Amino acid sequence: MMTYALVRGILIGDGLVGWHMVKRAVDSYDFIDFFHKIRDNLKGKKIALFLDNLSVHKTNECREVYERLRIKVIFNVA
Repeated sequence: MMTYALVRGILIGDGLVGWHMVKRAVDSYDFIDFFHKIRDNLKGKKIALFLDNLSVHKTNECREVYERLRIKVIFNVA
């Protein structure tokens, strides 16, 4: 059985603003690529992402990218 993972960003009013698909479980590097796509698509706009508590969302690498790209992250309650 083949597993696919899809990461996508949807903005109210603008629809799909970014996506990333892989043929395996998602890792922090996939999310970092996704964050760069979102930042590129939204240029200078303020960005807040609502994420679940998947462990890769909270890696040091991802946290550094959130800060560098000026992306506010809001984690869902456990």
